[in-house]
Amino acid sequence: ALDYVAGMNNGTHPNYGYTDWRLPNVNELKSLIDNSQFAPCLPSGHPFTNVQIFENGEYWSSTNLYQVVWTVGMGDGHMIPGFKVSDSLRVWPVRAGQCSAPGSSVICLPKTGQTTCYNTAGDVISCSNTGQDGEIQAGVAWPSPRFTDNGNGTVKDNLTGLVWTKNANLQDAGLTWQQALDYVAGMNNGTHPNYGYTDWRLPN
Repeated sequence: ALDYVAGMNNGTHPNYGYTDWRLPNVNELKSLIDNSQFAPCLPSGHPFTNVQIFENGEYWSSTNLYQVVWTVGMGDGHMIPGFKVSDSLRVWPVRAGQCSAPGSSVICLPKTGQTTCYNTAGDVISCSNTGQDGEIQAGVAWPSPRFTDNGNGTVKDNLTGLVWTKNANLQDAGLTWQQALDYVAGMNNGTHPNYGYTDWRLPN
């Protein structure tokens, strides 16, 4: 897949008049997904053709770790690891992605956080000319520090502005989905600790 995209840029494969094609990172692939849709899980009325959905309907990203790569399935939007050497999956090249001026409907996706590159055996390699996420690092840079401990049982994510409970396992046991919704509602009505806020919700 990486070689195919490189071939688009050097003229071996059709390039539609551009020479800056690359394999999308996992955040970019996931940005295509409309979670209200199924098979494909793309926005209604999308203009794409030949979207593969089930039989090998996963698409390679450039985001990888050791011997696996994050892939996104266009049938239901799932994200799973694919094996670099043994899996034969789809390639959906991307280019551009510059952020727009304030007020535009075009959003700026955050970086994935990956800065390291790996070969097919899982060894760390130089990122130069690999086309991997660790080389490209497309997206908005994470702030430093990424998180702020508010000192009241909550943590602010300075990248998204979201506020999370510091304890990532409040209930200390598995819950059904409805029980999880009920638990959060209980935080807002005072049944459970709410750290001084009444606008808690399950994250999407």
